[in-house]
Amino acid sequence: MKRWQYLTLGFLAIAALISELVIPPSTTHEPLWWEKIPYFFGIFGFIGCVAIILISKFLGKFLLLRKETYYDEL
Repeated sequence: MKRWQYLTLGFLAIAALISELVIPPSTTHEPLWWEKIPYFFGIFGFIGCVAIILISKFLGKFLLLRKETYYDEL
């Protein structure tokens, strides 16, 4: 990625965190317990992305990886 792409991504992330504090949440229902935690959805998304990366590395290393001689044995 180019430098301006990193800067844009960082700016959007900071803007999203600030907007969560500035813009009031919708009041159509009583907030659930996790909606009361500041930055919950950002943290939840980050943890989800890290989990996807770790699970995919595990799958690639232990379940999908074949021996170097795999095609020679066929």
